[in-house]
Amino acid sequence: MRKFLVLILALLSVLILADLEILVKNSDLAISLKTEDLLKIGTLEGRVRFQGPVFKEGDENWGEYHVYKGVPLLKILKLVGGMREKDFLYVIAEDGYYKVIPHQVLQGTTPIGTPILALEEDGKPTNRLIFLSDDGEVSNDDMLKAFGEKLSHYYSGKPSVKGLLVKNVRYLVVNWDKNFRSLEKIKAGWKITLEGVRTDEITEKGWEKLVKCGKHLKTMELTVKGKKRVYTGIPLWMVIAMVDGPDDEHPYRFDKTLWDEGYDVTITAADGYTVTFNTKEVACDSLILAYTEDGRPVKGVPPLRIVGETSKKLWVKNPVEIELDISRKVEKEVFHFELVINGKVHKFTLKELENSPFYVELPGRYVTSAGSVRGGVYGGVKLVDLINQYTSLSTDDTLKVVAMDGYEMTHSGKQILDQKDGYWILAFKKDGEYLPLDPGYIRIIKVGEDNPMIEGHLSVRMVKRIEVVKKRYENITLEIKGYMDFTLDRQTLESGVSCHGVEVEYKGHVYKGIPLWRLLAYSDDPKYAPHKQDPSIKSYNEELALKGYKVKVIAEDGYSITLDSRDLNKEDGVIIAMYKDGELIEDEGPLVLVWDRSLKIEGIKKVKNVVKIELIF
Repeated sequence: MRKFLVLILALLSVLILADLEILVKNSDLAISLKTEDLLKIGTLEGRVRFQGPVFKEGDENWGEYHVYKGVPLLKILKLVGGMREKDFLYVIAEDGYYKVIPHQVLQGTTPIGTPILALEEDGKPTNRLIFLSDDGEVSNDDMLKAFGEKLSHYYSGKPSVKGLLVKNVRYLVVNWDKNFRSLEKIKAGWKITLEGVRTDEITEKGWEKLVKCGKHLKTMELTVKGKKRVYTGIPLWMVIAMVDGPDDEHPYRFDKTLWDEGYDVTITAADGYTVTFNTKEVACDSLILAYTEDGRPVKGVPPLRIVGETSKKLWVKNPVEIELDISRKVEKEVFHFELVINGKVHKFTLKELENSPFYVELPGRYVTSAGSVRGGVYGGVKLVDLINQYTSLSTDDTLKVVAMDGYEMTHSGKQILDQKDGYWILAFKKDGEYLPLDPGYIRIIKVGEDNPMIEGHLSVRMVKRIEVVKKRYENITLEIKGYMDFTLDRQTLESGVSCHGVEVEYKGHVYKGIPLWRLLAYSDDPKYAPHKQDPSIKSYNEELALKGYKVKVIAEDGYSITLDSRDLNKEDGVIIAMYKDGELIEDEGPLVLVWDRSLKIEGIKKVKNVVKIELIF
């Protein structure tokens, strides 16, 4: 019977510990921590006793020694950004009883010792605030020295350490307003602090939005303890890009040159584990910040794990801080815009462009892929007038625009010379302010008295160079038919290649184009298509693709092949190519279907001069 009671008590203890949930809040950030989350942070253990109020001389009123095991409060607070020196932590019980801990006490360097949230007392579950001192004793004098008279606890006018030991802790709140209703409104979340050229953070809400967008998700199959595991997440370089330069809003420009030159990255986990690596020794695309493992959410807080095709020493569970040691000071380079005509490069500083006689300030607008209209009064130089200083721009000419991040777009001379509703300019000012590095020192836009509006992909940002090619501009079109019908023009296709381009080696040549499955997204749904709604809405209908429908790829001469959507689903190795060995395809194009020949796809053959894609449901 006694053994049975012991077993029942043990089971109850486990259940009590399992039910534990602590809400931690600092400013607008709050997280919920269960027992398993707390244990992953890392624990301390120590034997200690505490002094109660002293009423009689000679009776020091010491409690009994107990062994406590728990999590340092300082480590818990790191999950919500830590504390400043002027901050105070409120440790609040379920019944509303609370105590206030100043910043210096949390450091564990005062006479009272290290404050922990104890989860065990003598091997049995508990939940209370405890202080572990080096000598195993916490006296009332220790409390007064650490907390001061104002924040110390008193019982019947006498100092008492025991009164500090809050039982049944429910909330840990930095700078609480003492409004109990505000505690009920706490909504859990988490964040990762980023330090580099600037400081930023990834919040739980921001992460959910990034994942929901799905645009940059990456999957890796990795071996863990002899077993294959599939991880899905965001490339780590995208996180690094948030703080490796001055960009302070999305989209962030990743400085790959700086990565390749080498700097130290230190990643700190929730349990205090840290790892440092030099970027020069690690490929920028070899690590991801994963949120699922084999389709299941990563455990812990934050529920993320850094994994990759690297040494497992660089794998980090539940990262809370990523720090870039970009200690070298890079002198700001003077930006030069390049105009290339007949192979000759003409360079201009922004100051030189601003002093040009072709400088104007006029309103202009562009509409984004999601339908939002952006605009203002832009200042810049008239593109036609600038070009005409060196050559006479004709309607047959082609203008190749190259951005700082490698994005490319071509315009026809006819398009740029059309000035009925305004002028195409190289804009470097907006509403009187210089454009920042991102969205670029220079943006191409059309301006005029009537505030003209153009498609967003025509308004190339971060412009570095424009090449005037004395070669007739040929339009390229691709028809896509299904639930919705679209005709993509050359500039839309070029934009797609710049954003989602994939290279495939096929019979001794390197082709570059858009994965076929991405093009299916234009017509696989009666409501959504790429860049036609909020970016958080995925336009590609993967569920329908996995059910199966026919995809017919048709050439200009009528030749066609029919493929299965299930074979094409998210397969980047099958592309509609626009470039061959770095040049626009002319001998068999302008668009060609090619594929990675290691893939086994039923019915696939090379299709030259592709003009139409039909989805047959």
